[in-house]
Amino acid sequence: MSETRIITAQQIQLGIAGELNDLPKLINESVKDVDIINIDSKEKLPIANSRLGTLNELLKHIEKMRKEVKTPYLQAGKDIENYANSLKIPLENAKKKLSAKILGFKKEEEAKITIEQNEKKRQEEEKKKRKEWEINLLDRIRIQVNARLFGGQYITGNGTIVPCSPAQNVQQVTEIYLKLSQEFPMSQFNFMKKEAEKAFKELSDTILNHQKKIATLIKEGKLEETIAKDRNKAEAERLAGKAQAELNVEKEEENINRKFDKELKESTKGIRKTIEWTVTNIADVPIRFLTIDPAKVSEFISENKQLVKNSIDEEKASPIPGIRFYEHSTFVAK
Repeated sequence: MSETRIITAQQIQLGIAGELNDLPKLINESVKDVDIINIDSKEKLPIANSRLGTLNELLKHIEKMRKEVKTPYLQAGKDIENYANSLKIPLENAKKKLSAKILGFKKEEEAKITIEQNEKKRQEEEKKKRKEWEINLLDRIRIQVNARLFGGQYITGNGTIVPCSPAQNVQQVTEIYLKLSQEFPMSQFNFMKKEAEKAFKELSDTILNHQKKIATLIKEGKLEETIAKDRNKAEAERLAGKAQAELNVEKEEENINRKFDKELKESTKGIRKTIEWTVTNIADVPIRFLTIDPAKVSEFISENKQLVKNSIDEEKASPIPGIRFYEHSTFVAK
């Protein structure tokens, strides 16, 4: 039987273990030695204590070796981190500075576009009102001409109601034709000029044709019956003309709104808005938030995002007393 070599604690302390080539073998033998020891008398207790000391010294020796081997690597790792940080920090600072400049410019541009779009909207509103006025004016002109030709009534620009009898002769129709251009000059139409020119031509044709027709009808004695039919036809044409003019205005407004939405969307590209928070009164903060743990507050925002957003948008009381939520914009580089 081969003799098992037992290394004592004293030998390890003297450095003998450091000279051994096979430390795993020594550890294995020391572990097996524990199974051999049988403490059945007081005499064997010192032996067991000695072996325990051996195990402790082996553990200390291994720990010492671990630290000695690891220390240079740890220092090298720290040196690498310090060097990398010395390279990264100026770049990170430059990135933050440039991002802030870009974000500032984006916000200025967004503000400019908002001002410009608000001005455009104001102008478009005025333009829309003017168009509506011109549409109504064209409608009033049609009503007036029809009333003078076929009988009825019309309302003047100041609200006066004027009753009319049907034109009974060629001279009356001629007067209607002459008054059309005198009372309603084309200079009144800024935005509905094409529609006005078309309407005036149609009305002029109607008046001149009616002038020719009325002479024939007087001879045939069918004036009253025909005037009634023509009046109904003229009223239908008037309503169709007004509806088409209003439809053209609606289409133009839709195009303007689409253009506005597109420009606004382009101006806000690259801007990300996040909800931030700050403590306004520590005494009001609920006890579960007393540590002001950012993770807990962020978790609350995640679970109650709509509630938090409503408190920001509608300027309502904060859902967490003592903490104010607000939106923070950052530029996202791509």
